[in-house]
Amino acid sequence: MRRHWRVLAAAVLAMTALAAYGGDLTHLQGLVDSGNAQAYPLARTLSANYAGNPDFDYLYGRAALASGHVNQAIFALQRVMIDRPTDDRARLLLAQAYLRNGERVLAQRELDIVLAHNSPAVTRQATELRASLDGAQRSVRNHSYVELGLGYDSNVNAAPSASLIALPPGTAQPLSGGGVYYPANLVVSPGYQSQSDGFWRFAFGLNTYRPFATRGYLFGSVDGDENADFSTSAFDTTVANVIGGAGIQLGSNYLSLPLYHQEFLIGHRRYRQHDAFGLEWTYRADPANVISLVGQYGNYVYQDESVQNTDSGVAALTWARNFAVPSQPRIKASIYRGRDAAKDELYDYFGRSYYGISAEGSFAVSPRQRPYATLLYQRSNYDAADPGFPVIRVEHYSRVAAGWMWQMKPKWILRAEVSYADNHSNIDIYQYHRTLFYLSTRHDFY
Repeated sequence: MRRHWRVLAAAVLAMTALAAYGGDLTHLQGLVDSGNAQAYPLARTLSANYAGNPDFDYLYGRAALASGHVNQAIFALQRVMIDRPTDDRARLLLAQAYLRNGERVLAQRELDIVLAHNSPAVTRQATELRASLDGAQRSVRNHSYVELGLGYDSNVNAAPSASLIALPPGTAQPLSGGGVYYPANLVVSPGYQSQSDGFWRFAFGLNTYRPFATRGYLFGSVDGDENADFSTSAFDTTVANVIGGAGIQLGSNYLSLPLYHQEFLIGHRRYRQHDAFGLEWTYRADPANVISLVGQYGNYVYQDESVQNTDSGVAALTWARNFAVPSQPRIKASIYRGRDAAKDELYDYFGRSYYGISAEGSFAVSPRQRPYATLLYQRSNYDAADPGFPVIRVEHYSRVAAGWMWQMKPKWILRAEVSYADNHSNIDIYQYHRTLFYLSTRHDFY
C-alpha cells in the first residue's frame, strides 16, 4: 500500500511540474508573439530551469533576437539545432542572428541548408534573405579605421643585450699596425646594446571593394602606422602599405591580381621600399572554411645601402575556419616559403631563403569579449658567409602573442596584448629578444 502511495505522489508531482512547464511556455510564447518587451527578461529567468529544451530555446532565441541580444539568440538557437537539425524555422532564425552579428559566411551556410530542405513554410523567407545577402556581397563596400595606442618595448632597436659577445672560431679582426688577430669575444658598446622605451602608436586603414560586370571586382587598401618612442626618435618607425588590383569570381573560387607597395622609415628617414605583384586564389570550400594560395614577386630597395637590394619571391598557403558553436572559435594557419636574391653577387651574404609557419586563434567568452593568441616561426638560411665572420648565417625567429579584445560599443574596440619575440642566430651578434606590452583603442567606420 505504501508503495502505491509513493507512486501516486510521484505522478502528482510530475503532473504539477508538467503543468507549470506548460504554463511557463504558454505565457512566454504569448509575450514573444505579441512583441512584448518583457519576453526576454522572462526567458532569461526561465533559462535556469528550461535551457536545453528545444521548445523553450526556440522562444528564448526569438525573444533575444527581438530585443537585440544577438549572441544569446545564437547560443539558444544552436541548442535547438543540436536536438532538431531539421527545424527550418529555427535555422532561418539562426541565419538572421548570424547576419545581425556580422557572421555572413555562417548565415549563408544556414540559409543554404534551409533551401536544400525545400520546406514550404520558410523557403520564401530563406530565398529572399539569401538573395539580399548575395546582393550585398556584390555591392560597393568601404571600411576604414583609426587606432591609437600606448605600449612598452624592451628592445626598440632589436639589438643584443649582452655587452660581451662570443665570436665564431676563425673570426679575423684587423690590427692597427697591419695584420689580423682572432679574438674570442667582441665588446659591444652601450649604444649598440638593446634599449627599452615606452611608445605611442597611431594606425589607420582604408579598404574598398567595387564589383563590375557580372563577376569582376576591383579592390584597394591603404594602411599604415607611426610608432614613436618616448625617449628618442632614432628608432621611430613609420610603415605605409598600398595594395590594389582586380579579380574575378567563379563560383566558390576567387582569382585576383594584386599590386603591392610599401614604404618603411626609421627615424623618419626612408630605410626601405618594397614593390611587388602577385597572384591570389581563394576557395570557399564551404561557408565555414576558406583556403587561399598566394604567390608574390618583387624587390626590396634600401635607401642608403644599395648593396642590400634584393629580388624577392614568396608563396603562402592559408586555411581559415569558423566554428558554429556557442563560443564561436576561429582559427587560421599558414605555411610559406620565400627567397631573397642579392642583386649584386659580390654581396650574396645579404641573400637568403626562408620558410615559416603561423597560426592564430580566438574564441568568445562573452558577446563582447574575445581573447586571442598568435604564433609564428621562421627559419632563414643565408647564401654566403658574412665578410666579418667565417660561417654562413642561419637564423630562427619565433614570436608568440596573446591578447584580449573588448567591443565596448558597436564601432569601438579596446585591445590589450603582450608578445615575446626571439631571434636565435649562429652568429651571436645577430641574436636578440624583445617583450612588448600594448594597449589600444580603435574606431571603425562603415
